[in-house]
Amino acid sequence: MFTATADFYRNFRQDEIYKDPLVAKVARYLWENLGDDITLTGILRKFSVNKNTLNEAFNNEMSMSCMAYLEQLRVNLAKKMLQFSDYSISEISSTCGYKDVSYFSKVFKKHTGQTASEYQKYMKDLC
Repeated sequence: MFTATADFYRNFRQDEIYKDPLVAKVARYLWENLGDDITLTGILRKFSVNKNTLNEAFNNEMSMSCMAYLEQLRVNLAKKMLQFSDYSISEISSTCGYKDVSYFSKVFKKHTGQTASEYQKYMKDLC
């Protein structure tokens, strides 16, 4: 139920969640393309905006840059997958948009304080 509600808000209520229309459009794009190779340059081109404008909008709305927001989304997806799926770390890394598993591991540990394997084991032991 929670996942369905979260998906509804994520996919259909972006304009109501974010005050800034640019943030709403970019956030929706990021959600819809988490597994793709998303770069700052690609986002700037796609939305015809400069880096300062984009990051100022995100900082005002979310207190973080656009790319930090993308990283947070990816780590949250990875946490969900580690907890509720039987995919390997490599498969999860790829699904979350990280082609390099060791880089994914560094990012994941930076955000959670645990390696992906430690997190997965801990979450499975809770159930």
